[in-house]
Amino acid sequence: MVEPATAAKAIATLVGAAVSAVGAVSQGAAAKKQASFNARQAELEAQRRDQIARAEAGAFRKQQSKLLARQRALLGASGLDPGSGTPLLVAGETAGEVELQARRILAGGQAEATRLRNQATLERVSGRAARTA
Repeated sequence: MVEPATAAKAIATLVGAAVSAVGAVSQGAAAKKQASFNARQAELEAQRRDQIARAEAGAFRKQQSKLLARQRALLGASGLDPGSGTPLLVAGETAGEVELQARRILAGGQAEATRLRNQATLERVSGRAARTA
């Protein structure tokens, strides 16, 4: 026959293990939910960074286009032909630099967005791992 004290210890151990298991499942579910939330926030931020980069590149191009137009007007007013010779070469070089800088702006935003999307993926993986742990 099993002594009452031994039986009580065994029951207490089983109850403790069950409570611990329920707690672990709850923690895993909460961690998965938090990871899903974090992943969604990272995705939204990635979209926002893409939009900001496109807007900044567009604003930069517009600003520089106005500057180039003003330079052409000043050249024309001074009697130089902005469509030939050195003024044309300078305008072409400047336009190339403007486009290069606009693409750098876009690339910076896209790199940040990619980093955030990768972070979202890691959050999801982490959440799945926490759920199954």
